[in-house]
Amino acid sequence: RLANAGVLSATVPFTLAFRAADPITGTLLGSVPVTESLDVGAHITLTLTLSNPASLVGAGDRVWVTADDGANVPEADETNNTVYARLAVLPDLRVTAQDISSSNPVTITIHNGGVITATSPVVAVRQGGLTGTLIYSDALNNLAAGASAMITVTLSPTHTELWVKADPDNLIAESDESNNLATVERALKITFNVYLPLIMKH
Repeated sequence: RLANAGVLSATVPFTLAFRAADPITGTLLGSVPVTESLDVGAHITLTLTLSNPASLVGAGDRVWVTADDGANVPEADETNNTVYARLAVLPDLRVTAQDISSSNPVTITIHNGGVITATSPVVAVRQGGLTGTLIYSDALNNLAAGASAMITVTLSPTHTELWVKADPDNLIAESDESNNLATVERALKITFNVYLPLIMKH
């Protein structure tokens, strides 16, 4: 959102530049031209779509925006043209109750809804809560952005309430840490054996 806080209309055209890590020397992510008149007190909204956010890995978590990149517009204050925001270029591990089957063996699907790969995420399955009995724990292969992985866990009849946690030790920085846990209650299947007497007549 770009505003004109001066006392004269802004001269157009000029550009809005987006850079990673640093407002001057950072990688240029793109520029958006401003071609419509910006009157006194007016504001406009401009958008830049990042087609390959994975290319920003290692560039930090800030995106800097500079209005009038190149200083082509005479202004009363040149110090307020740059601002930054957090850029969540991170994986996002996800699991829901619908990703857990209630049969035996149990299949559990873990998703990466983020924009970069999650490196060897660990999945832990417990009985009776987050600190309950550990049933299963292992690392998956690297999970690419938008990909899913399935694990299979064989349970005993006493394992009824399952707690599944992706990245249980929070070793992976994620854009959303609130969707790593899912719980489900398994329906117990009880088998009855009925014995019928065999009567033979001579």
